[in-house]
Amino acid sequence: MTLKIEPLAAESLGVRSLSVFVETPDIKILIDPGASLGRRFSKLPHKAEYYALAHAKEKIIEKAKQASILSISHYHFDHYTPSYKDWLWNWCSPEIAEKVYNEKNILAKDNREKINYSQRKRAYFIWKMENCEILVADENEFKFGRTSVKFSPPFWHGPEKTKLGWVLLTTVKVGGDTFLHAPDVQGPIVDETLEYILDEKPDILVLGGPPTYLKGFRIKEEDLRKGIENIGKLAESIPLILLDHHLLRSSGWKEEIKLFEIPKEHSIKCFAEYLENEVTLLEANRRLLYDEEPMPSHWHENLKKTGPNFLFGSQ
Repeated sequence: MTLKIEPLAAESLGVRSLSVFVETPDIKILIDPGASLGRRFSKLPHKAEYYALAHAKEKIIEKAKQASILSISHYHFDHYTPSYKDWLWNWCSPEIAEKVYNEKNILAKDNREKINYSQRKRAYFIWKMENCEILVADENEFKFGRTSVKFSPPFWHGPEKTKLGWVLLTTVKVGGDTFLHAPDVQGPIVDETLEYILDEKPDILVLGGPPTYLKGFRIKEEDLRKGIENIGKLAESIPLILLDHHLLRSSGWKEEIKLFEIPKEHSIKCFAEYLENEVTLLEANRRLLYDEEPMPSHWHENLKKTGPNFLFGSQ
């Protein structure tokens, strides 16, 4: 295969992300250079999650240095690295942002069309940067030698009319190989998104699964069921699906996808399984982490103040 992929960060590797490094004979592209943590079970992230987040950011920085192109599907902090200082949720700073974006060509989600208010504000951190070249990706195709990098129209971030806005899907083609990155489509839930993915005919699909951990809370059960069903439809025709992200915020994700059968020659794996690493669902198991190693009340406040020096120094 003339196209190589390396998953970098995702829930199966301990953080919120769906970051991937793609290499062809013509280019190296880092898709969605971000990772973050979130509040869960009324608890701040456990210390183990911060070690995973710091490691993920180091991996993203390493691959950003190698990449000639960066792409950003949308402006949630688990998909790009902002340029302000925040050690509690996004493990970011102006210095980290400089390492990721400096002197790079960035193909990014439009910050004016098909974007909600929250993401438009967050896009400011990218579009204000000066030491890189930023181009609008939406519905555009870019050629690099024999390699094509094509971006979809904006599709819903989950169900139709969700307040979370829209995301871009990224297709990389070279020779007879096709890779597609479909973040935060949540299954997909929307049939229009499903049809687009099938029409692209990817050999490898990186797919954001539905957030079953929010069942009955922030998302309708029928939407989650639709997302799971559509994963099954994709698995019928796509040889390899790397399924991760929202779905793996639930420790029971494997049971969810046992509801359908796939051809024997096809497979569905999370990022960790593809890399032959241990599946590390830290957020889904946060309560257990706290039971095994309780966190001192002052710990997060100290982390907020000093970041890496606190995490890797004396505690």
